[in-house]
Amino acid sequence: MLVKNWMTTNLITIDEDESMHTAIKLMNENRIRRLPVMKKGKLVGIVTNLDINRESASRATSLAINELNYLIDKIKIKNIMTKKNLKTISPTDTIEEAALIMSEEKIGVLPVVEDGKLLGIITESDLFKVLISMTGVRQGGIQFAFELQDKPGSIKEVADVLYGPTEGVCSA
Repeated sequence: MLVKNWMTTNLITIDEDESMHTAIKLMNENRIRRLPVMKKGKLVGIVTNLDINRESASRATSLAINELNYLIDKIKIKNIMTKKNLKTISPTDTIEEAALIMSEEKIGVLPVVEDGKLLGIITESDLFKVLISMTGVRQGGIQFAFELQDKPGSIKEVADVLYGPTEGVCSA
């Protein structure tokens, strides 16, 4: 399964010179938790709810609401976004590779980039969609789980029991 078949492509992005206030508004209006950050059409970082919450908490210790709103409007995305060691993935990489990177790096999103161009993002929610699709849970039915020895032919033994032996059967 390839990233390109599961990534989100209808992206909402933000320019690095936009304000934190604009990012908050975009995230709230679109019910999203992260925004790819662009500079002259190129991906330069990502800003998440965590980045915004961290910045808001550090600056809001004893400010009045109007002072806080003023400050949030003045903070630029380029000053709070994640840009150092920004992890990306190719659309032709596998979902398993994306899941591994996200798990090891403890991140919830990977921008999907090809030839320097942002094509989409793959999120933990997209990975859940893959899992749901693979298991067929939406279609209902019954699932079986088998605990097998790690030895050659163990899967064939189960298949033979389920489908019957294939010896002597002609296929057209």
